[in-house]
Formats: sequence, C-alpha cells, structure tokens
Amino acid sequence: MKAYEITSEVLKAMVVMAEKGGVTPVEIDNMAEKKIIELGGKSINKGYEPDWAKIPYPRVSCIGINNAIVHSIPSEIPIVDGDIVNFDLGVKDQEDNCGDGAITIPIGQVDRKKARLLYYAKKALFETIKQIKAGVDTEDLANFISGWVRERHYTVNRKYGGHTIGREMHEKPSIYNTVEPSHKYSKLVEGQQICIEIMLTTGTDDIGILAPDGWTVITKDEEPSAYFEHQLEVTKLGCKILTSHIDDNFDFY
Repeated sequence: MKAYEITSEVLKAMVVMAEKGGVTPVEIDNMAEKKIIELGGKSINKGYEPDWAKIPYPRVSCIGINNAIVHSIPSEIPIVDGDIVNFDLGVKDQEDNCGDGAITIPIGQVDRKKARLLYYAKKALFETIKQIKAGVDTEDLANFISGWVRERHYTVNRKYGGHTIGREMHEKPSIYNTVEPSHKYSKLVEGQQICIEIMLTTGTDDIGILAPDGWTVITKDEEPSAYFEHQLEVTKLGCKILTSHIDDNFDFY
C-alpha cells in the first residue's frame, strides 16, 4: 500500500474506535500503531525530535480534544460525549514515501458551536481544494483561505499550515493559510504532492500556546479548534485527492 493509503485506512479505524465511546486516546494510538505495521507502514511521528522539543514525540499519532490545535500527545483521559476529537497521522511506506492526514470528529451529540465549527473547517478544506491546480501561486491560495474563513467569522491558525510532501514529510514550498511577511511563496507544479491543512477556532487565538507536555498546542482562550487535512496531487486542470479518510458529508448538526 502507498503511504497515503495507509494513512487513510488507519485514520478511518481510529475514528471508528473513538465513536464507540469510552476509550482513551492512548488506547486508540496503541491500535493505530499495530495497524500501521499490519499495513506495511512505519510511523514518522514516533521518536521525532526537533531542536525545540523537550522530549522525542512518544506516540505514532496526535490525538487532541476540544481546544487542542495540533501535535497533541494522546492522553489517558477518556473521550466523552460532547467532545470534538482531532486525529493526525504521518507514515512512510515500503518505498520510503510519506503520507499525512488529519480529521476532526464529534463524539455523540455536540453543542451547536462545535458542530458549526466542524462544518466550516471541513468546508474550508474542500473550498481550498477547488482552487488547486498547476500554476496557482501559494500566496493567492493563502489569501483565499484566510479571506474565506474571515468572511464566516472564524479564525484560521497562521502558525501552522500545509506543505509539500514526498520522501520527507515537510518539504518546500509550505502551503500557508495566511499571508505573512516571513512567508515564502511559489507556484504549484503539475505532479507535485501537497497537504492542505486547515485549522479553525471559534475564538481569536490564531497561534496557540504550548501545553506543559512540550508538544500539544492549545488555544489560549480555551475555545474549540478543528483540524482537517487531505493529501493531494497537483494536476494541470485541478488536483487528485489521494487520501480517503474525509468524506463529503457535512451533516454535523
């Protein structure tokens, strides 16, 4: 299986396990680790140790609850009805290519604020995908994303975003969600594989703060955050969605 196929299959299994209720993120992560191996992949996340990290990342997946934005170390706290939970996974296949994907789901009946957040975060991903094709400037893409989200009165994270992907998980160019003076932009190229990563919150925190574990990024105002990511291949006339873990159902409420 290709890396993006493994990524999607594992994420789907994680979602099914979470929706049964009464499980902890650690239990889901343990299942994910076994499934990655069963499908012939290997984890990119586990053992990853960038310069800024206090410890190597200890798990194969990131699983965040409610106000967690990204990089959430799976915890022993049970997932309960009313939570929204995000899952993020990176794997390599036997050809050493990378796969990356993320999804946020509601557990049981969530309140209207969370349901609407999920709707618009997912919608933002698919509206952005419609803009993808060879020759598109990534600055124009960032302007589209930030403008679309702002018009709907949500906040998109400006620190974290998408990227090009290949033999390495995060390759250049980055696919930013906002336009910043420090960002570097370029035009998309036919055949290029990229990941679009949309992170929205109902609050005003567009960066996030680091939790005490040294990895998990949360909203400082404790507002909920939702995260969706697809891996794509850029084509001359559009793009091909490579990952399959996010369907086109928007019935969150």
